Amino acid sequence: MQRVTVICKEGLGSGFKLAGLEVRVVLDAEAARGEVRDLLSGDDYGLVLIEEDLVAGLDERMRKAVDASNDPLFVPFPSLEPGAWERDERAYLGEVVRRAIGFQIRI
Repeated sequence: MQRVTVICKEGLGSGFKLAGLEVRVVLDAEAARGEVRDLLSGDDYGLVLIEEDLVAGLDERMRKAVDASNDPLFVPFPSLEPGAWERDERAYLGEVVRRAIGFQIRI
């Protein structure tokens, strides 16, 4: 059975642990890169939740690998950084759908 893990910064880890998820706390995108590389090369995990700003800090090659991966499936989520939640909901949902199905749709 495949497992779920979360890659996030220190501030969010406790909440995910309370929900019963495995958490990999990292300091920055460079540390997240190592975790992502390990997860891409293994087969124990089916779902990886990862903070959006950590994904944004990865190099282009690694971001493409994360976007293209289906096993495990990487799901970015907004961080607690100021301004992370201040965005157009339609644009955000549209981007999530675009990444999931591979093309842009109008919502």
